[in-house]
Amino acid sequence: YKVNNGQLDEALAGILELRDSPGTSKIDPNAHGSGFDRVGAFQDGYDNGPTACKAYRDDNPVVIELPFNDAQDQASGGDMPYDSVINGVPYDLEDYWSQVYPELTDGQKWVPVKGLEPFNPASPPLCGGKPTTGYSLFYCVPDDYIGWDNVDEMPTVYKQGGDFAVATLLATQYALAAMTRANDQSDEKVQSLRGDCFAGAYTASVLLQNRKETSSFQVSPGDLDEAITALLVFRGDGDVERQGAGFERIRHYRNGVIEGAKACLKD
Repeated sequence: YKVNNGQLDEALAGILELRDSPGTSKIDPNAHGSGFDRVGAFQDGYDNGPTACKAYRDDNPVVIELPFNDAQDQASGGDMPYDSVINGVPYDLEDYWSQVYPELTDGQKWVPVKGLEPFNPASPPLCGGKPTTGYSLFYCVPDDYIGWDNVDEMPTVYKQGGDFAVATLLATQYALAAMTRANDQSDEKVQSLRGDCFAGAYTASVLLQNRKETSSFQVSPGDLDEAITALLVFRGDGDVERQGAGFERIRHYRNGVIEGAKACLKD
């Protein structure tokens, strides 16, 4: 019996349904683990077999436990307003890449993305003079802008997935912009998976707060689960062929979170 990609994605979706509520302590006797950690354990077992699972001990593998940042964060369920996400996250991504890009390219300076195009799908923008009808999120290489459906798709992602689902999808597109600047010659699928990995590395930067002088962004309980849910669920027709199955995308995202941006160059 051979499991296919669709079945693996269904298994991950089931695991995400049974994750702990955001903010649950790992020492709670009723805790099962966050979706991020449970998916990681499932992938470890799938890749490495029961011997890997048998070796698990307390705090090995490391469990990522995130408390609420303050009472306001808890009251909002850890979600900032939609407008705050789409207006704030791109600037934080610019800050991130301005610091990380030189480290990945032997000192080359990051060139900011020229534009952001939140659009109404009834009148989508052109990219290189060609229509973008049917695309809800994309990086336009010829014109160097990131576009997204700001009426239907992204607000739906926010409502169903949360603020960090939106942030993660925007981060994947900034990663494509970074690879374009670095003249990455990989095929479309490899670039997409690297983009997922770089989105994970960006998440790690926010999680570790290692840009305190230039960024005040924080992650909240449940944000990592929102991120992997977005990579698993929100996609259009043909995206599996172009981007990889959800199982692959989440594997690469988790690699970026755990190992950092340099690991994404090896994907």
